[in-house]
Amino acid sequence: MQHIDKIIKFHNLLKHRRTPISGKELDKQLGCSKSTRQRLTKELPDHLNAPLICNRSAGGYYYDRTDLRYPFELPGIWLTADELQALIACQHLLGNLTPGLLRNEIGQLRDHLEKLLDRSPGIKTQKLSRVKILSHAYRCRDGDLFLTLVQALFEQQRLLVHYHARSDDQTSERTISPQNLVLYKDNWYLDAYCHQLDEPRTFALDRIRSATASGEPALLLEPDTLQQHFAPPTASSPAPPKHTAILNFSAKAGRWVADETWHSRQESEWLTDGRYQLRIPFNRHEELLMDILKYGAEVEVVEPGFLRELVKAAAEKMLAMYRSNIRADRASLVNKLIKLPGIKVCLEATGIYHFDLAIALHDAGIPVMVVNPKASHNFAKALMKNSKTDAVDANTLAEYVERMDFVAWTPPSNQVLALRGFARRIDALTGQKAAARNHLHALSATEETPQALLRDAKLAISQLEKRIDTLASEALALIDQYQDLQRIFEMLAGIKGIAQTSAIALMGELLLLPPNLSHREWVKFAGLDPKAFESGKSVHKKMRLSKAGNRHIRSALYMPALSAKQHDPHVRAYFQQETFASRLRRHA
Repeated sequence: MQHIDKIIKFHNLLKHRRTPISGKELDKQLGCSKSTRQRLTKELPDHLNAPLICNRSAGGYYYDRTDLRYPFELPGIWLTADELQALIACQHLLGNLTPGLLRNEIGQLRDHLEKLLDRSPGIKTQKLSRVKILSHAYRCRDGDLFLTLVQALFEQQRLLVHYHARSDDQTSERTISPQNLVLYKDNWYLDAYCHQLDEPRTFALDRIRSATASGEPALLLEPDTLQQHFAPPTASSPAPPKHTAILNFSAKAGRWVADETWHSRQESEWLTDGRYQLRIPFNRHEELLMDILKYGAEVEVVEPGFLRELVKAAAEKMLAMYRSNIRADRASLVNKLIKLPGIKVCLEATGIYHFDLAIALHDAGIPVMVVNPKASHNFAKALMKNSKTDAVDANTLAEYVERMDFVAWTPPSNQVLALRGFARRIDALTGQKAAARNHLHALSATEETPQALLRDAKLAISQLEKRIDTLASEALALIDQYQDLQRIFEMLAGIKGIAQTSAIALMGELLLLPPNLSHREWVKFAGLDPKAFESGKSVHKKMRLSKAGNRHIRSALYMPALSAKQHDPHVRAYFQQETFASRLRRHA
């Protein structure tokens, strides 16, 4: 009699009795020993909350009718979470089996499982269709081949197999001694000793093309050797791990990874910046590398260095592939356009994203015009176009280049573009340094601020200063390589109020402008031109700067202009003259 059946019968014996039942009578009715009966009498009240009383003077065992739990009924089968998951998984697997010689026996096993589930509280087998068990990355296998491998494994026989390797796309003949059959991530693998390579290897069953038993006894490895060579990634191997991977996940990805087990001996912690750090011991990196790449930009490999380089190389290879696709798309477009007679192309400036296409068109000899987005936007308004789609925008640009004067675009030199990159990065870091100083000032306003926070804020400022100095040195080294750039730099630095950083910033912006701009066009491009607002006799607003231009030029000129006003007599005289002419001081 099963343990569960004994509990049910024990309960039924007590439920209908008005008098106690002796221990000997219970042993006889249940067909069990005294020790088994004692375990049952302990389990009923402790685990099933039964009002069971054992009173020898009263004659044995009985249910206490004065207890609030009386009348008592068994709550069904009390399954643990693991037991319930295992039963449901078994029921699912048996339900998907192809009928074979054991169809009757398997049917009986399914019926038994369903009875167990039905007797569990709240579980009904007819509702199990709502429970889905889905396979991920499952690879099909040959059923007859699987039977051959299992038979050879159990009978400890060698196998002659033809194995097709994915790595080199080649098929080879191997003699192997099967050791273990492993289901890992929904796919079957055969751990075996390869007699050709004279070492243990793992074979994917879906890559084994054929297998026949050779009749020779298999070479069986020691259990420690098996564990050392074939331990799954999440198991602890007896061999000490050679490496430890330190992975920093973003806060978003960390909320997922924190609930996962990558290795039985993993260590983890939440960092102060919100990221999640995972430390994993490992020997072989291949599968770990795939798991890391699955999280993309949400994870950073800190250590070891070789794993970091492998991830970096894989990321660069992927990026190069996408870049090559973009480059191929540009080349395809250029090849189509160059065949059209009299073709002209009009592009809207979109930050830096239009630049590579404009370069490709220019190098192919196709006239290209780059339009200010504000001009094309207002042109679309003038045409009364209310919708904005790619097709509408393309048609607007076509009408623009047809009606307006065509101004061919000339690409700037590489050194000028590099100088602009240095200048804008220095400007961005300078803004970050100002924000860091403001943060330090706020932290210093109270004595309750921990010294560690103050040290960290000061460290951030010093690091930003070092980065700014490094970029400025790189920019100066670039200028020194070209005589024309060096001459312009010396001319700008010779003006009172313009120092090294301001000269780099101005050169990075001004050298990209057409050389034939007048001073008025230059001022307008920078957004420093006055903006009038008048209507009739009643509306006469004060003139203000339009600021409809390059903000980097305005930013680079602001402090030099204030300094020159104080120290250059010519600039100071001009400022006073403009102020006396009833204009705004800022406009002056």
